[in-house]
Amino acid sequence: MERTIKFRAWNEDDEEMYEDVFLSQKIPDGQKGFLKGLGLNEHIQDATKSFVLMQFTGLVDKNGVELFERDIVQVRSFLGEIMGTYVLEYKLNAFNYYAPGKPEQALYFAQNLVEKIGNVHENKELLDQPQQ
Repeated sequence: MERTIKFRAWNEDDEEMYEDVFLSQKIPDGQKGFLKGLGLNEHIQDATKSFVLMQFTGLVDKNGVELFERDIVQVRSFLGEIMGTYVLEYKLNAFNYYAPGKPEQALYFAQNLVEKIGNVHENKELLDQPQQ
């Protein structure tokens, strides 16, 4: 099975999410050396901006939506009952979902039970909802 490696980035300065992000190094015009930056759809962004990189998990939710680190998902039981709202994060050599006060769960085994409802940067209010 082939794994797709891709990233997205949250720009903390502009509060904007960028999709299809790649890492790049560019030599500034008339200078020697390298300037590290993020390549965003063929544009090299200023290395001084604050970006939070999020890696694609290689998995999709029950609706076929790609899942990235720091996405917020709702997890349902096999019977369709909502079990809680969780955040995706890479820990212990795997992508897991977690919520305060609950044990971490492996995303790989539950991808057909999760539905992406947002991410921690654009939808913080989703994390304030009471956990079941």
